Amino acid sequence: MTLKVDFHGFIAEFGFAGSIALYLARQAREWIGLGEYVTEPNRGVNVSHLFLALGARKVAEPDSDDLEDQELLFFSRDELLRALLNGEFKVITWAAVVVMGLNKLA
Repeated sequence: MTLKVDFHGFIAEFGFAGSIALYLARQAREWIGLGEYVTEPNRGVNVSHLFLALGARKVAEPDSDDLEDQELLFFSRDELLRALLNGEFKVITWAAVVVMGLNKLA
């Protein structure tokens, strides 16, 4: 499964929707692109493509035997905002995607 996203006229194809389906056993009815951002600008590498997945649902049991263990957590909008404001997201891209996702949903 690939996802095609239009970034200002440039069509990018991503195969991660299939990876998410495989490793987290989730699929979403809609993916909203939140942008692409360089997360290590000194070297010009580590581009993060951030998305908001809407209507995600469980489709199988997770199969992530070749990756580190993942724990899928569920939060309400208020809980996400509270965690963000309390500095509980320790990775900047996680905090950024939460801010942009909550803004998109507002």
